[in-house]
Amino acid sequence: MKKMIIPALTCFFMLSISSCKKCQTCSITVLGATNTQEVCEENFNSKEEYEDWISAYESTGGECQ
Repeated sequence: MKKMIIPALTCFFMLSISSCKKCQTCSITVLGATNTQEVCEENFNSKEEYEDWISAYESTGGECQ
């Protein structure tokens, strides 16, 4: 029984990690028009690049959630 449970749990764990997606919805209002976009960590080369982009966006008046 253990021989079946351990591989099944391992597969479940691997699938849950690979499907985890870190995204934020960012918006900024310019001249009365609101621009909203979804920004995902997977679109950047590193987590640091992603966080730098979010920081730069927020420093220009944008808001990310």
